[in-house]
Amino acid sequence: MTISIPGTIVTQHFVPHGQCLLWNAHLLSSYVTADSLIALSYYSIPLLMIYLLFKRRDLPFQKIVLLFGLFILSCGTTHAMDVVTIWYPVYWAAGIVKGVTAVVSVACAIALIFAVPQILVFPTWSRLEDANRELEREVKERRRAEKRFRDLLEAAPARFSSVTAAALSSSSTIRPSGCSATRARSWLASRSNCCCRIGFATVTLRNARNI
Repeated sequence: MTISIPGTIVTQHFVPHGQCLLWNAHLLSSYVTADSLIALSYYSIPLLMIYLLFKRRDLPFQKIVLLFGLFILSCGTTHAMDVVTIWYPVYWAAGIVKGVTAVVSVACAIALIFAVPQILVFPTWSRLEDANRELEREVKERRRAEKRFRDLLEAAPARFSSVTAAALSSSSTIRPSGCSATRARSWLASRSNCCCRIGFATVTLRNARNI
């Protein structure tokens, strides 16, 4: 059985591929089913890749992804042509499709050779998770340090006011020679205030170093 289709890429010297298979129904159905499913799968993969790139424009190596999409699309077309040649001997068209697929395949291989070193530089998912956990730990430590510092600032006035009150209450027994009680209290208050400031600065610096 010979089928002739008008056109420059089909001649009457070729026979359909089904004739080579003796038109066995079971064998033909297995070939057609397998090639059809492969072609449909290959056609769906580039569409999903294009959709992914459209939704995530920040993804790297977009040109390589598009090139691989073209490669998969051409591979699907070769399987589609295998289905067509079962009944129609369009072998020249199938050969052209295979030639385009070969060119795209070589281009993908070359592009991947240059892209592999750049891909290897990208951190793995586990490394990104470790870095994220380390940053979270540092943030928690900093918040705890800031809380300790705020608590110290809030507790400082009450602590040093008690020191000043104790110094003033003892002014009746401890005073500089030749000073009255009023002047002694004033003198002790000024000295106590100075000591409080020095002590507060010392404690603040010590806690700042621990932070």
